[in-house]
Amino acid sequence: MEFEVSFKNPVLRAWVIIMVPSFILATLLLFLTNIPGSYISLTYSTGSWAIFGAWFLFHKRRRKLTKG
Repeated sequence: MEFEVSFKNPVLRAWVIIMVPSFILATLLLFLTNIPGSYISLTYSTGSWAIFGAWFLFHKRRRKLTKG
């Protein structure tokens, strides 16, 4: 399986769109609030991966239905 590392690849593009803002938000929350860091990192990393996984399954199913 070949993986293209460019923004033409919709999976990489979605990963960047989901993960970069969640990383920035988690970093800001970590430094600007009194919430313990373990809760922030666990919540945002799990949530981001869950959203990306759901999008990936939706994308894979949609692509499979389109091709045949």
